[in-house]
Amino acid sequence: MEVLSQIALVPIIVVIVYCVLVGYKIIIGDREKFIKFIPIIAGVLGALLGIIAFFAVPSLMLSDNILVAIIKGIASGLATTGVNQAVKQLLPKKEEKKEEEKKE
Repeated sequence: MEVLSQIALVPIIVVIVYCVLVGYKIIIGDREKFIKFIPIIAGVLGALLGIIAFFAVPSLMLSDNILVAIIKGIASGLATTGVNQAVKQLLPKKEEKKEEEKKE
């Protein structure tokens, strides 16, 4: 049970950052100018969540100092971009769906 509590915070930060970034992508639409900032936003938001977790739930953060909490938060936030790419690769693209419909 203790091992589970040590790693529980990473997925929580990943899910929160992922949800915020999905909302961000909906707001900005297809504007490439703003899409390139997504990894930066994910890292900063992860760092902020790491700081919040360090002070709010130190039993889950398990860090001796705030710098380690920030690094864990940044790593968790940036992991969100990897999750996003995995979801993109696993789900069929809109173009592929249209091509399949044309073939039928």
